[in-house]
Amino acid sequence: HNNMTSCPLSFSTSSLPLPWEVHLHVFSFFDAIELVSYSAVSRDFYQACNDNQIWNSLCNNLWADKVYVPNRFRDMIQSLDGGDSDRGSNVLPSKQAYFESIRDSKRCVITKGELCEFKWNYRFKERFHQMLHLDPWWHNRPCRRSLFFPDFRNVLDPPLPVDMVPSHRTWSIYHTGADEHIHAPGNFVQIDSYPIYVVSRFSSNWGWVMQSPYVLLTSFPLPPKGQCLALEEKEIEMGMGMIFDNLDEDDDDDVDVLEEFADDGEDDFVDDDDDYDPPDVFLQDDGGDDFI
Repeated sequence: HNNMTSCPLSFSTSSLPLPWEVHLHVFSFFDAIELVSYSAVSRDFYQACNDNQIWNSLCNNLWADKVYVPNRFRDMIQSLDGGDSDRGSNVLPSKQAYFESIRDSKRCVITKGELCEFKWNYRFKERFHQMLHLDPWWHNRPCRRSLFFPDFRNVLDPPLPVDMVPSHRTWSIYHTGADEHIHAPGNFVQIDSYPIYVVSRFSSNWGWVMQSPYVLLTSFPLPPKGQCLALEEKEIEMGMGMIFDNLDEDDDDDVDVLEEFADDGEDDFVDDDDDYDPPDVFLQDDGGDDFI
């Protein structure tokens, strides 16, 4: 299989003399790029390489280790079960689902439905050292969960002490700003007046990631500390430096934002005048609604 492209097939370029099932079996060992390439050899090859049974199998293999594939793509291949293979059709639902799902895996604009679909794994980042003693992930225990509800409530489970963080908070989704100095991969989520979460995707499993300078949330289980370096600060923040620098530009030594959470024996919340305000770039009108 690995050398298919270098070993000419014994098929005739004008016909497929062997039974159709034999050719389907042979082409089932091809990957998507090989199928697309060989489909240009002849009309018969085109029909054999564009069989929904083959592309259905490719979809299942592609999605086997992915934590998030939108249901609309799975529905496209499930609707084929027990039906015709649409051999050689110009519109193949399973082939379309394969390539569109790959394209969607790079989408970093999350919808309200997707945000509310998951029980987000939530942990503090190492720089937020004042709160690490309250974070189960840093003590080799399962992550705290952050739950987003359709009525715009956000709840932490288990909750943090109510004298430090309100038990019920309100979330919003913002569209990406057009500021030339900020290049965010997706849109933004904000809870109350806390620092904005930047939305991105984890390429290896297609899961969702949200992060601010101080917290990390994932739509999939977070591995224990040290078991996945790609999800720890140095790696997960790559490409986010400009955004986080912008978010922190008014905070001397990060103290002002940290005070919003930290228990220092005084008032647990900063004064209203010190509340974090997102830069105007995140709130500007881009022609649509700022809230979803």
